[in-house]
Amino acid sequence: DEVPASSSPASSSSSSPSPRSARHLPHVEACGATQSVQARLDALLGPESPFLSMSSRPLVVESVSAPDRLGRRALHHAASHGRVDIVIALLDADASLDVTDSRGFTPLHHAAYAGHVQVVRIFSDAGASVHACDDDGRSPLHWACVAGQADVVAFLLSRGAHLLEHDLVGGKTPLHYAARRGHAHVVRILLRTGNSASVQLVDAWDDCHRTPLHDAVECSHAPAVQLLLKAGANVNAVDVEQLSPLHYAAIANASEEVVMSLLSSELVDPGLQDADGWTPLAHAAARGHAAARDALLHADASHSDYLKLKDLYRRAVEREVALRDKVAVQAAERAASEQERAVAEAASTAAAQATHNTLTALGLTPDSGPPASSALAAWLAAAPFPVRADMASRLASLAAYATSLLASPGAAAAAAATTTTTTTTTT
Repeated sequence: DEVPASSSPASSSSSSPSPRSARHLPHVEACGATQSVQARLDALLGPESPFLSMSSRPLVVESVSAPDRLGRRALHHAASHGRVDIVIALLDADASLDVTDSRGFTPLHHAAYAGHVQVVRIFSDAGASVHACDDDGRSPLHWACVAGQADVVAFLLSRGAHLLEHDLVGGKTPLHYAARRGHAHVVRILLRTGNSASVQLVDAWDDCHRTPLHDAVECSHAPAVQLLLKAGANVNAVDVEQLSPLHYAAIANASEEVVMSLLSSELVDPGLQDADGWTPLAHAAARGHAAARDALLHADASHSDYLKLKDLYRRAVEREVALRDKVAVQAAERAASEQERAVAEAASTAAAQATHNTLTALGLTPDSGPPASSALAAWLAAAPFPVRADMASRLASLAAYATSLLASPGAAAAAAATTTTTTTTTT
């Protein structure tokens, strides 16, 4: 299978393929290639490639696992260059998908960073793990976000790549890198895909408690800042030094668009102090960042007015609540008084009805006319007990008083004042 030592890269490209190379040709031809795998490898690597031996022999299939000075194999190089035909040929020659270079990068890392989504798909279909991490704990998704490879990002997410994977050198997620590099299209894809965990995603901390919004602001990427704010990023989030995104904008002299994007949030607090007691305005003024300073001066004054209005509104609401409670109490008291009055009136009506029923039984009601002595005499005669003469006289006086009470309460009161016998009770 080896090419003679006297052969050169140029001559080997026109020679007939070796038996091992021949079995890759169906895959290569399926990709539209007509040259042998060996010729493709030679064209890719060139005569200066570290894969060539001291005798200037071209790379042969048996050397697919030979590393260069950075530990990269042929599959790493093919993936970086997006050479689908050579990738397929190398995989057919049993090249390892999981082989890593000196930094722990797999071929999938290289393809993801370079944006070769077709190669990434081939690797994934062949069994490469989308969760594989390099020596710094970065996955292929991290590197696709660093490079802003939106198509690769979308594909890796469709294959289950972890959105909240934190690397080992700063604890950053893929969203941190996309925001820091200003890849707004990638930020949008990540936020849309991670909608179910948007709070954890958009405000994820790195090792210094910095959120993706901190990184986007520090690097002055307004579109990414606006996307993160729209997704609900905490505009007042602070890192381990109590620095908010607005502090970062003042320190880094971010663009006016970034500063105004932060200040346009209803929740922003331009008066936040860091661990040293410095506000964003103090940082901007100390560093001579005029644009940020002027915007923060206006925002600080506006925020002060806002706080005053907020306090006035709070007090107005408290007064309204107190008045409402007072009205409710008064209404309850009125209801109680009316209920008591109704009970009293009902009792009075019942008592009057009872009195009327008694007088009616005795024939002493106003509509029955003046009390007839004959009726009274008949009642006295029918009494089951002896009736003395003085008792009969008092009963007659009582009947006269009752008649006057029903006829005219005022007259009855006058009569009661002059008649002592009306207060006598009998048993």
